[in-house]
Amino acid sequence: MDSYAYFLDRNTFEIVDVIQVKDYQINLDEETNARTFITVVKKPNAHDKDIVFIKEEEKTIFMGIMEAPITDDRESYYTINIKYITNLFDRKLILKNNSLIKESGIEDFIAYTIQNEFLNNEDTLLNINYIDIEVKTHTKKNFSVSTDNGIYNFHTFINNCTQNYNIIYTFTIKNGRMKIEIENIENKDIEIIDTNVSDITNYTEIFRTNVIAKVTVLCEDKTISDFFLLNDRTTTTNKDAENRAVGDTTVIYETETANARQSALNVFKSNSYSHLIQFNINKNSTLYDIKRWQIGTLVKIKNKTNDIIDTYISAITINKGNPIYTIKTGNIRIAFLDKLKQKKEG
Repeated sequence: MDSYAYFLDRNTFEIVDVIQVKDYQINLDEETNARTFITVVKKPNAHDKDIVFIKEEEKTIFMGIMEAPITDDRESYYTINIKYITNLFDRKLILKNNSLIKESGIEDFIAYTIQNEFLNNEDTLLNINYIDIEVKTHTKKNFSVSTDNGIYNFHTFINNCTQNYNIIYTFTIKNGRMKIEIENIENKDIEIIDTNVSDITNYTEIFRTNVIAKVTVLCEDKTISDFFLLNDRTTTTNKDAENRAVGDTTVIYETETANARQSALNVFKSNSYSHLIQFNINKNSTLYDIKRWQIGTLVKIKNKTNDIIDTYISAITINKGNPIYTIKTGNIRIAFLDKLKQKKEG
């Protein structure tokens, strides 16, 4: 199957080269920001940080940001590393208008930041003029963006929103412009993946328990608050509660006292036990609609012991000419205390 790489100027979004792709490995992995690589038949007429599309059968299968080409050992072939397209927003920023998260939604804060920092910046040389944004949902949360003296990495923040709040970013190209849809998908249908079917191969599941059961929050005004995890997955400030969960303790810092509880809840939410799930699946599977899967897609994994595990797709690896995709999932979000109970009862 013929594959082609389209190289577009980062500033104008105009095509500057189209080259046949001899080989590729696509790594969609926001958690580690893994690179994709392509091998092309000639040096592209493109520059570092230009945009690259990989197309097969006229369908775009990957969009990313180019890193400088590297000459391969074979004459006339070039291997190019590419970061995923969200790296357009890999920039440190000064936090502004954090209140939008509570008043309008996480998605609105993200759209506001893109508009004001990347599309309509007062320093016009920084502006990207070919992007349109659509906010499809509004997830209101009472928390402040974690910063280092008011400075944060925006790319890291939007990835954290996928991991913690089910916010995904869908990129499409139409009429010479790039559209970004920002959406919370937690209320959409969730696909159940039965790992016992023949379509699933090389299934790996590694479970480690590492539960944070107590969070102490130190605020800027020197206020100290303790929050405790209970066995029913709720929380309390009562250290003498009878059904407290057993686990580790940690201390975090929060600038705003009003955000102390939400910051502790964020720790407990990411607390789900360390659980690696990885498997291979044929892209032409008739049981699952693989082509619609993307980073952040919510799934329920039915494992070999018939447990149902709520998680999301955190990485997809695709190799040219190989119909088998490798899928990884992110942190398991619920049921870690149930798992602990099962181990104790067993």
